[in-house]
Amino acid sequence: MAETTGTGGRRAAPERRATMRDVARASSVSVMTVSRVVNNSPNVDPVTRERVLEAIAALGFRPNEAASSLRRNGATTSTIGLVVDDVGNPFCSALHRGVERVVRRRGHLLISGSSDRRAAEERSLITALLRRRVDGLVVMGIDPDEAYLADEIRRGVPAVFADRRPAGVEADLVTSDNLAASRLATEHLLAHGHRRIGLLLNAPSVSTTKDRLEGYVTAVTAAGADGDGDLVVTDLLSPQDAEAATERLLDLERPPTAIFAAQNRLAIGALRVLHRRGAAGRVALVAFDDFELSDVVEPAVTVIAQDAELMGETAAELLFSRREGYAGPPRTVVVPAELVVRGSGELRPV
Repeated sequence: MAETTGTGGRRAAPERRATMRDVARASSVSVMTVSRVVNNSPNVDPVTRERVLEAIAALGFRPNEAASSLRRNGATTSTIGLVVDDVGNPFCSALHRGVERVVRRRGHLLISGSSDRRAAEERSLITALLRRRVDGLVVMGIDPDEAYLADEIRRGVPAVFADRRPAGVEADLVTSDNLAASRLATEHLLAHGHRRIGLLLNAPSVSTTKDRLEGYVTAVTAAGADGDGDLVVTDLLSPQDAEAATERLLDLERPPTAIFAAQNRLAIGALRVLHRRGAAGRVALVAFDDFELSDVVEPAVTVIAQDAELMGETAAELLFSRREGYAGPPRTVVVPAELVVRGSGELRPV
């Protein structure tokens, strides 16, 4: 059946893309000569080159970069794959910028996708990227079993993990010292007099969640503060989850006087509840990772700030070092994180 437009007229069939054979026919040369012109080979007569270039312009021909790259470089595509949790998360966006900056500088194209914090989606994205023969992968993983990547790494497709430790496979890693940073955040609240500190955590299977929980527990235990299990809420995946968890914490018979949100999107949920309930000026808050407008609310939010762009740049550089011949053992690079004091984390219990 013919496809028609909304006004009843017949829609024109999409115009076929010009091929190298079309260019050869239009310029009365062989396909090999067109290939030499496209690849800027010096062994082409200048007059012939000009005729071929005119035909390319007239036909709107665009060479297949992936195919030509495969032929030139022996099964490389000059593309790098990136998988993150959620490109809308400021941390992921900054990580993306860092990776992309290095990839562009190296003359490659970055193909990225979000796993939406689902292991099955992560695996599906990685599989799709590998089918497109990317030259390497940077992964912010959520899958509890990434062992399937071991065969790809052995075949020469390097994988570098960012933020979170790889699960079930040995690979390069760029991360922060999440345990030490979480302990620092908790100790900061303890130093301001808090003994009941609520903790909001992400997926419990993720390495950063485990480390941040351990840092919190270590600090609370060392200070002899309240280790009430009701103060720790885990498996929170969205700001809305964090809102509900914060409501429950504040409704406890003995509510916390401070909250440590161990991920920026969870901090957003906690902040909404504190402001909605008029508690932002009396319940202290520290967030792990910065987020937009955190410095302009009242009080401004004290955060553990990671350099996600540097993390992305470093991950990409490690990947290209593998591409360029480094075959040593997996490397771990720890990017510093710092406590940024702004006011919310310095409130004292009332």
